[in-house]
Amino acid sequence: MILLSTFPRTVTNSAKFYDVWIKCSKVNKQQQFDDIIVFTKNDFRSSLHFDNKSSVNANNESSTFITTKKLSSSTATTTGSSTILTPTSTPTHVIIKKRQGAFDDISFREKRRRLSDLNSELDNFAITNNITVNQVPGYFLYQRNYNNNKYLAKLGQELYEGKDIDRPDLSKLDTDQTLALKSHLNLSRVDMNFFKCFSSDFIIIPNENLIQDHSNTLIPTITSCREEEGIMVSKRQQALQLTIQRIIDVLQLEMIQVPNELCYREKTGHDGAGLDQCNSGSRIAGGTSTTGAQGRKFFSYEIRHLLLTCVPLQHQETLKQLIQRYSIVLRAVSSTRSINVSKFKELTLGFQIIIANQKWIDYSMTVHNLIFHSTELIERNNGVALGELSDEALESCNKDVRNYREFLSRKCGHIMNLTDVFNRLFIRSDPLIRKVIKDSFSKRQTRVSEILIKPENEDDKLLNDVFLCK
Repeated sequence: MILLSTFPRTVTNSAKFYDVWIKCSKVNKQQQFDDIIVFTKNDFRSSLHFDNKSSVNANNESSTFITTKKLSSSTATTTGSSTILTPTSTPTHVIIKKRQGAFDDISFREKRRRLSDLNSELDNFAITNNITVNQVPGYFLYQRNYNNNKYLAKLGQELYEGKDIDRPDLSKLDTDQTLALKSHLNLSRVDMNFFKCFSSDFIIIPNENLIQDHSNTLIPTITSCREEEGIMVSKRQQALQLTIQRIIDVLQLEMIQVPNELCYREKTGHDGAGLDQCNSGSRIAGGTSTTGAQGRKFFSYEIRHLLLTCVPLQHQETLKQLIQRYSIVLRAVSSTRSINVSKFKELTLGFQIIIANQKWIDYSMTVHNLIFHSTELIERNNGVALGELSDEALESCNKDVRNYREFLSRKCGHIMNLTDVFNRLFIRSDPLIRKVIKDSFSKRQTRVSEILIKPENEDDKLLNDVFLCK
């Protein structure tokens, strides 16, 4: 190979020339190697001998691939004995590329690098022609295999016309169903990818980028507060709009007509005791602690006579009425049914009279708020009990918050850690995702258990009188 140029250094070895060329930057390549003329042995096969001044190594054939650009100032001419640069010729601009290996033998990173230009052209072609990227190879597959392979041509036609290839034998999850699965099972991104690979033969799960983009649309904007020690929603209206819109989506899925005007009510702050079902032997209504179960057992009708034996005889009747009325008030307030406000007010008034007459009874401010002000709260709630406004749902998330902070959140900062926890809790409380989880449980075959029907006692009769609907 011979290298002819005005560049002061003359490199006569192709391997050495490539080493020098590859170490230069793009600007240096244009400045130093732009006017190089490269000849190989094939260019001199018609010559009988080579001139010593040309410095051509005839025994070493170049392995360099050369493409010629536009001529500018000088031209190399080949005579019978040597190669001469004429004064009126223009230099040949060449682009020297290293010989590339087979596509099947290179790594995945090298494959992505080689296909980067093709992907850019596909994107531009799809945008220009107002089609998706998948439709471009679909029509190309249909065109190239129409006469030879009808099966591939049919797949290409399906991909071009439908923008996707459906597999009827597999069930496909949408983004909301995938988020419901991820939040209910407390899966991380790595766990979700493993689950996707494991179940790819049975179910189709969207790509993690689509899941992430959809989850970002369900989360309000978060900002730091309390001197970078906590987080808060930057725009309260944004969180309300997201929640209301998702509620409307749930109602539309259930074919329920949504009124044009909606009334928004905020929580008034009620710490429910979970006594709407006074069943001392059941664990169904139990929470994360034993407070609810202990309270139901303490105020139950079955063990009340045991409590009365712990006080003197002159106070047993008073204690019986006190526990009975307080139990009914708790069960009525913790329920979600409509309340007869007048009868409930009479019940609380009787409890107040007992407290006022018996000086030995001491009570806390929590009991005071429940007995003296629960009627006002029920009236402000349109006559509905305060069970849906209880803090029990938030307090039951304590174990989940600990799990999220330890295993499913970033550890590179306090704000980032709290942000990940908030995002998971907010997505899990999404109305549409909760509906997906609820519908999934309803599809499961539940075990039919024997239910022991107990006779109605005195407390149940008084409680049914308080409710409007029996």
